[in-house]
Amino acid sequence: MKPMSTLTQWAMLLLVTFTFVSNISATEEYCPENADLFSIHCPYDVTVSCTDEIWDLSIYGNANYHDYTGWHDAGTPVEHYYLNSCNSGYITRTWTVEDYNWNLHTCTQTITVSGGSNPFGYDDIWWPHNYIELEGCNPSTHPSHMPNGYGWPTYAWQECSHVGVSYRDQVFVVNDGCKKIKRKWTVKDWCQNGSSGEWYYWQTIKIMGGEAPDVSCEELVEADSYNCQDKYVEIPPIHVYGDQCGDDYHVTNNSPYADNNGPDISGTYPIGTTYVKYLVQYGCGKSKTCTTRVIVKDKKGPTVYCIGQLTVALMGVDADNDGVPEDGMVEIWAKDLDRGSAASCNGHNVQFSFSEDVTDKFKVFTCADVGLNEVNMYVTDNYGRQSYCIVTVDVQNNGANIPDCEPVVDDEEEDPTGDDQDSTYYQGLSLAGAVMDMEVSPYEGAIFTLTNANPVVTYEATIDTTIEMTTDSFYNQGGVLIYFYEIDSIYSVTIDTIISNTTYESISDEDGHFEFIEIADSTASFTLAANIKNEEPFSGIGKEDLNLLLDYIIGNAEFTTLGQFVAADIDNNKKVDFDDLKILLDFLSGNENDVLSYEWKVIENAKDDMPLEKAFNEMKPEMSIDMAGVDHMDIGFTAVKIGDLTQEEDVPTLTQADLGQVAQVLTTDELNLIADITEIEVRSVATQPIANSAVVTPNPFLDVLNIQYQDAQSGSVILEIVDVKGQKLYTKNLSTTIGNNDIKVDMAAYKNTGILIYRIIDGAELISGKVIRL
Repeated sequence: MKPMSTLTQWAMLLLVTFTFVSNISATEEYCPENADLFSIHCPYDVTVSCTDEIWDLSIYGNANYHDYTGWHDAGTPVEHYYLNSCNSGYITRTWTVEDYNWNLHTCTQTITVSGGSNPFGYDDIWWPHNYIELEGCNPSTHPSHMPNGYGWPTYAWQECSHVGVSYRDQVFVVNDGCKKIKRKWTVKDWCQNGSSGEWYYWQTIKIMGGEAPDVSCEELVEADSYNCQDKYVEIPPIHVYGDQCGDDYHVTNNSPYADNNGPDISGTYPIGTTYVKYLVQYGCGKSKTCTTRVIVKDKKGPTVYCIGQLTVALMGVDADNDGVPEDGMVEIWAKDLDRGSAASCNGHNVQFSFSEDVTDKFKVFTCADVGLNEVNMYVTDNYGRQSYCIVTVDVQNNGANIPDCEPVVDDEEEDPTGDDQDSTYYQGLSLAGAVMDMEVSPYEGAIFTLTNANPVVTYEATIDTTIEMTTDSFYNQGGVLIYFYEIDSIYSVTIDTIISNTTYESISDEDGHFEFIEIADSTASFTLAANIKNEEPFSGIGKEDLNLLLDYIIGNAEFTTLGQFVAADIDNNKKVDFDDLKILLDFLSGNENDVLSYEWKVIENAKDDMPLEKAFNEMKPEMSIDMAGVDHMDIGFTAVKIGDLTQEEDVPTLTQADLGQVAQVLTTDELNLIADITEIEVRSVATQPIANSAVVTPNPFLDVLNIQYQDAQSGSVILEIVDVKGQKLYTKNLSTTIGNNDIKVDMAAYKNTGILIYRIIDGAELISGKVIRL
């Protein structure tokens, strides 16, 4: 086909145009001035919050356009979001429509998005738990490796927030097996300005590594002292074995005598027993202990001074009364040889004997011993330590003029157990027994003193030598005056008579046994007494003893042994009463107490046929013994600690809870009984029952006592505080109203402690009760 010419083309365009205009005119009259009837219209611009709907934007309207046929929907817009990470900014919605002249018409809606009114806050965060302990030497502490609930914090997501999380650790190293991490968490909302958008939280992570080590120390170390004071003791260091992280163990000791406070406790320790405790610290605050008992024994014996030589003269023995002595005898005691011996290191009194046997206290010399005799003088202190010296005894037959008094020469040793009637061996009577505690267990260390009630007469002969020099002169043949001297020795014998009461001592052994072997003749009489040196005077005294004493006083209990009477008589006046209870209560309340100073008593066992209370009242501090020709080998004693009625293993002081329990022991009837015993004035109840009541707090109290007094009617009352002896300590007149009345009593100015009794006297009625002041 041949292409159309340009003219032809224009002709066809005019034809089409004419046809289109003809069609328009068929429905609407076309006027050039109506060409602007085509228009597009957008919804209004809006401002919304980031918490509002910003993704389905149709809720904010749609555009439409108008043409010659009416109004039409503009279709789907093109949307562009210009928002930051906090969802703030703006959004555009643009519609485009082509008119009938192929012109494009557009309009744009702008949606401004602002921050929300309820921003992200602390309550939107779930923090991890604040404390955790991790086992092991180097466990991972990264939040992702932590147990559930201890790792990263979580939070609630919000439209208008942009949340970030960080943490920072501070590591504190205690030792290789112990670390502490202080973790600071920070949560920040970048959509909020300043510090208002930051929140902090601290978490503690404790790392505990390793297992408990094995600890080994010497249980007992003993050493001997010879200076009466102390001894340097070398002790092997403690051994610690384990798999602790790095084996970093910290060892200390509590010895005040060690050279250092580490694993080596060697040092200068005093005489006695010292308990040293090692403390081995490992891990994080964990520890193990080990105890070593260091005993330094006092081995220094007594210091002995004795006479080097003693001269004694025999006294004649006329057995057949014919006026001619057949033999002679003189008795000397070991202590007669002493020149000032003394115990060392607090050994107290010493005993003198002729052998290691402390009962071998005297010797009898006869004609068979005339001449020089060597004897040993032993000195023994209270702890059994001994020293001795050698003394020469010169036995002479002087003033007695005993015929044929010559020493016996015999190669054979005399047999003290033989039946030779010519033997001079002396065999006396003996005493022995045992001491037990109140639980009938042997008591070791009681010191028994036996004193001869009959004076012992001894004679001591002393020979004094006097040198007398005489001067004379004469003239010789040459006429020279010659002087000469004559020297004469004059001997004089002095016999001293010594009258004394012989004293013996014996210390009970581990079986409680004591003995005095062959120390008396058949006519001797003795007094036997005992005492105990107590190193722990107040151990074992506690609330059980207080309760038993209280029950006995108010009649709720009886004593079953004589020892309980003695232990309960704390003030040592042969009576068991409220004075003893008050002293014991005062002591157990932690106050200084001089009355409880008797510590221990050793008493003779009660006779089977004698009532205990009668035996208690008739008990004497010493036992009298008449030998009457027989041995006394079954003497029984009981060791009693004053204040310890039960021999329970009590603590020496009461807690406030303990005192509170004691305060509730007495009933009202028992309180009235106390009032009768202590002569406290108690008013009887009137004909009508008592309607009033009182509540006292605290009980026990220190200084201030609060009384809530419920009064049936208003009026006046008298408040009194008295002690258990009835002595008034506090008196006050008070006005009361019906109902509850708060009364405050300040006892700070009063020194009285222990059991006190309050009384509220309201007319004919009396409200009373017991309180304890610490």
